[in-house]
Amino acid sequence: MGYNNMMTSTVNTNGIRRIAVAISGGVDSSVAAYLLKRSASNHNHELMGLHMSNWNTLDEDSHGNFCEQSERDARDANDVCDSLGIEMHKVEFISEYWNGVFEPFVNA
Repeated sequence: MGYNNMMTSTVNTNGIRRIAVAISGGVDSSVAAYLLKRSASNHNHELMGLHMSNWNTLDEDSHGNFCEQSERDARDANDVCDSLGIEMHKVEFISEYWNGVFEPFVNA
């Protein structure tokens, strides 16, 4: 995913451009957030992190290794936002992921 595809922006009523950057907890999105934060400090921008959750821990068995990784990713994303001093929002696309990605992949 390229740098420009990882962000979206809106302009609020004060004329400040609000930019949301997708934060996975990995290196690529962390660097993108850092670069945007550095740029935002030189412009009239406000940056926020957006972490997407696609899996429900209740769908796992007692071992739930996949969900443990997902939870670690969320903590890493939160740590990145904290270190950059930006607000982080979590959004859930569990149903959309299950129905639009996971089931079609398993059934293919």
